[in-house]
Amino acid sequence: MNLEKLHNAIAAVCPITGISIGDKNERTTWLFTATETATTEQIAAAQAVIDNADLSILDDAKYIPCKNVIERLADLGKYEIVKSAMSEVQRDIFFSLKEGIADDDADVIALLVACGVDYTKILY
Repeated sequence: MNLEKLHNAIAAVCPITGISIGDKNERTTWLFTATETATTEQIAAAQAVIDNADLSILDDAKYIPCKNVIERLADLGKYEIVKSAMSEVQRDIFFSLKEGIADDDADVIALLVACGVDYTKILY
């Protein structure tokens, strides 16, 4: 179970100190602890994140081998575009990843979208 995505989604709308999940399939057991500075509106927004979250938000990320990502980009004729949009550091990191690229990596998704690539055709 991956709590990071839920934590980040809640923290984006409300200052929190943490979250906990009792039962993945029962949202009433999904709890967050707001900081003392959180407003009533922020707390309501955080609860709305829980109430409206797709259960898959707790799924562990799936990793796609970099070789597959490169091949899929090449098949779409987008490899050179994406490669040239990456900084040297990003390219070094990309080519050193052993697990591959997480299917929910926000930085990679943003890069692909900025390059006009439908990320769902690459990160699957």
